[in-house]
Amino acid sequence: MTYSYVIVNLISGLIELYARYNLLYVFVSNPRLINKRLLYIVMSVTFIVSKSMYFIFDIPLLNLMSTCISLYLMGRSMGLIRSTSLIAMLTTTIISVSVDVITAFIVGYQNNSVFIEAEYFSVSGIVLMSLIILWISKLFRNFKHVKNDVALPGPYWITVLLFPFISIILVLILLNSQQGQNTKLIIEISIILIMNLIVFTLYDRLIYEFDIRLKDESMHQINLSYKRQLEMMKSSLNSLRAVKHDLNRHNNSIQTLMADKRYHDLDKYLQSMQKSSLIDEGVSFSGNLVIDSIVNYEVFTSNFDTSRLSINYKNVPSSVNIKDYDLTIVISNILSNSINGAMAVAGGKVEVNIEYQKGVLFIRLINDFNGVLRVVNNKLCSLSSDESHGYGISNIKAVLSKYDGSLELNYTDEIFTSEIILYEL
Repeated sequence: MTYSYVIVNLISGLIELYARYNLLYVFVSNPRLINKRLLYIVMSVTFIVSKSMYFIFDIPLLNLMSTCISLYLMGRSMGLIRSTSLIAMLTTTIISVSVDVITAFIVGYQNNSVFIEAEYFSVSGIVLMSLIILWISKLFRNFKHVKNDVALPGPYWITVLLFPFISIILVLILLNSQQGQNTKLIIEISIILIMNLIVFTLYDRLIYEFDIRLKDESMHQINLSYKRQLEMMKSSLNSLRAVKHDLNRHNNSIQTLMADKRYHDLDKYLQSMQKSSLIDEGVSFSGNLVIDSIVNYEVFTSNFDTSRLSINYKNVPSSVNIKDYDLTIVISNILSNSINGAMAVAGGKVEVNIEYQKGVLFIRLINDFNGVLRVVNNKLCSLSSDESHGYGISNIKAVLSKYDGSLELNYTDEIFTSEIILYEL
């Protein structure tokens, strides 16, 4: 191993590290979540450790393990959730491994075993490998949808996760089972690489389709809630006009009853006036059209007894820098869960508290419930038994991840508490 090879290897390693960062960045939905200080530390430490292992041992399997650990830690420090970090790690790993192996065999590398020292000192090989990975990382910028935090159903997620994992295992098996068959290995591993790129393209499209469906459902709910809000406003206006039209007539009748000291009849008359002028105004009056529409719609469609509903708002502005469909997903799902939980208990109550402070929306719901939780795959899901609501909690978490938000669920045998923190963009 020459001095010039070491220098070129370190420079190529930095280029490859940058390329891996670009590959991982494709998955980042909110750059604000990147912990830059931690990321720089992780990248520096893992680079030093991986290169030290390479120069001391140079065993392919150890290099592969250090690469996987490095990529996962980088993904986490870039704000990726665990599931996304795993997919990003495995996808980036299979690309790096495939390109590394293909370029090595192209320049004449002969040792196929992943368990012994590689003794691979080709300057042209490592330069070519780093440049190809950098080029692929630039191509990955065309994948625009994988960064969307969409909760995929389990089977889809497992398929996307297992394909690159099995591909890595397959590459290792091929390397150890086909000694001296470089041309055949180049073709086979190239096919594996292309198949993984195709699967990743399908994954990007799948995320897009689910995101569109989720937004369509959310926008449909927004439209329904807005329609309900407009109906209530129209009802209020008509009732106000009717009261104004009959005001003088009512005034004369009231004065007559008072003059005759018929207080009992006066009380009945006033109660009759109150009932006849009831306005269907809903229950939410935060001053924020989106929040009011969602809350009123959920309460109206659930037929929940409003006498058992308590709503408290504090400093809620007329608009917040949170997308309407995201706010709809969060509030409608969490409120629907609370109402469903309370309706399962005789006389069950729901308390809604929403507060805004310095760009942060705090949502806290407390409801009575019967102590029965809906758990699927060891995860708490929506309290509704309707299968179409099975991804309620997952969808909330997906939205919160965009805004660096959090969801905390606490419960006793009788009380369920949901607390959400949502930051403006």
